[in-house]
Amino acid sequence: MVLGEKKGKDYTDEDFELLETLANHSAMAIQNLKLQENLRESKELESFHKFSSFVVHDLRNTVSILSMLSENARENMDNPDFRKDLIKTLSGSVNNMQGLLSRISMQSNHSRVLLEEIDLCALIRKSLKDLNLNSQFKIKFEFKKIPKLLSDLSQLKKVIVNLALNAKDAMPNGGQILLKASKGKASALPANIRSDWLPHAFIEISIADNGCGMTEDFINNSLFRPFRTTKDNGLGIGLYHCKEILETLGGRIWVQSTVGSGSTFYVGLPVKGDLSRSEFSSPANLKWNALLTN
Repeated sequence: MVLGEKKGKDYTDEDFELLETLANHSAMAIQNLKLQENLRESKELESFHKFSSFVVHDLRNTVSILSMLSENARENMDNPDFRKDLIKTLSGSVNNMQGLLSRISMQSNHSRVLLEEIDLCALIRKSLKDLNLNSQFKIKFEFKKIPKLLSDLSQLKKVIVNLALNAKDAMPNGGQILLKASKGKASALPANIRSDWLPHAFIEISIADNGCGMTEDFINNSLFRPFRTTKDNGLGIGLYHCKEILETLGGRIWVQSTVGSGSTFYVGLPVKGDLSRSEFSSPANLKWNALLTN
């Protein structure tokens, strides 16, 4: 700020105080602009880090599927049906990796959730079949009559695959994975879910294992948070990714677990007639579309 010549009178103390006040306000405005720019850059770095974590996790899941496939191939390569499934699974894995590459190169403002009618029971069966779990694991399905969903098929498959792989990892010596799908009952929702999510009608999926289970402390303080895991070689991003996907699609996820007895993860998804009342309809909740579109 430049102090010019004042004609007729000398500058008073009040003049200098006014100029000092104006200078301080100008300095604060400049500082606020710098802080806003730093905050914007910080948020961009956080978004990139989150996106990178999701991509790495999806790649690890694909590698796990290929690893199980190669193990099963040692014993079943002579089986013609296995060879057909092998080709389908390899083709699906290639498509998944191509999708990841597309997501990396995609402009976020051009991304969107891809809605289509989904036969959820068929999707669950196919997702488990594509995993090619070995004979150590008994897969059981219990499906009741449910309506079709209007949702994003590829993203729901990621959730199902991730929860099934978690169930497998919880049982290193093998065990049973039980998958159910039915119309949800609002009265059965946990209080913390019911307090902010109560669609008129929803479908409930559950994936249960009889593995190691989780402590109440871990569930309350670490589960569904990024980079928190009980696995020695885990990233701690999978369940957080599932939560982000489901909330973007208007759904919720919760769990019941007992140490030494196993865990059951529940997924609630609004039926298509209830989407207008779900969070999916709000643009503010589509912030991770860039991460969720193949």
